[in-house]
Amino acid sequence: MLPPRPRILILGASGQLGRALVSETAQQGIEARALGREQIDFSKPEWVRTQLAQYAEAFAPTHVINATAYTAVDRAELERELAMRVNGESVAELGRVCGALGLPLIHFSTDYVFNGRLPLTQAYGPDHPTDPQSVYGSSKRAGEQALMASGANVIVFRTSWVYAAHGSNFFQTMVSAAQKRDQLSVVNDQFGAPTSAHWLARQAIRVCEQWQKGSRILHLTASGHAHWCDFARTLLHLARQANPNLPWRVTTDEQVQAVSTQQYEDTLRTAGRTDPIAPRPKNSRLDCSETFERFRLEASTWQAQLEEVVSLWSGNRS
Repeated sequence: MLPPRPRILILGASGQLGRALVSETAQQGIEARALGREQIDFSKPEWVRTQLAQYAEAFAPTHVINATAYTAVDRAELERELAMRVNGESVAELGRVCGALGLPLIHFSTDYVFNGRLPLTQAYGPDHPTDPQSVYGSSKRAGEQALMASGANVIVFRTSWVYAAHGSNFFQTMVSAAQKRDQLSVVNDQFGAPTSAHWLARQAIRVCEQWQKGSRILHLTASGHAHWCDFARTLLHLARQANPNLPWRVTTDEQVQAVSTQQYEDTLRTAGRTDPIAPRPKNSRLDCSETFERFRLEASTWQAQLEEVVSLWSGNRS
């Protein structure tokens, strides 16, 4: 006998992961209620405390997936209190409400909770000591800690380099810039696993279908790793193949120049950048083996995920 299908309450419906979750649940015929900032504003922890219980009572979900986050990494250096409210205090309220209602919760965190100094031959395991170097990373760690102390049944999935065929992200930035400029400069000394929001959404739904109890912080990314310049060259190559009639000005790999993080930051400051630039982890590799074993998920390479995103992006343009 098959287990009953989940009913999923999605928080953060207007973000790139939230939109992917809405799309995937609809395609799979899974009942879902999607809430955006208009319904529950995570910049106001009291909204989470008072509103979430009402929506949960009305919809009667079996699981909650939280895709809400403050993700403006550099701006967080200037907006520490707001980042902490959204990623820390409101997430703490989310955990308390889910715990009180007995609702299993999936929440997403980030590679930025680590300092990124691990040798590139190694990947961070879920139990590796955290050491965030930025306000953003500290705020996400605060959310993790609050959830683990909340008494709720929680799976926290740390992920990295998330992008999608929609929204504001590295993929969209590169595709747009390659049609406006003759040369791009992209860093080649930060390594991680570019991970599709569409793929993440499918994995989160699969976890809902088989998990009810047992809290754990785990990792969930694409397989393999690359630096940002490798990722940019690959995605632009695929994007040009998918849509050759766009006004591409970057048409070769050589027009995507590899630079160091320091060179890139120096260029920004020379151009007049005065706002803080948050430190980026040099090594964002995450060990996901426990996740795949525990939930019987199938690994997917970052290249395969990118091909799917390019196909979705190309289809959206036709």
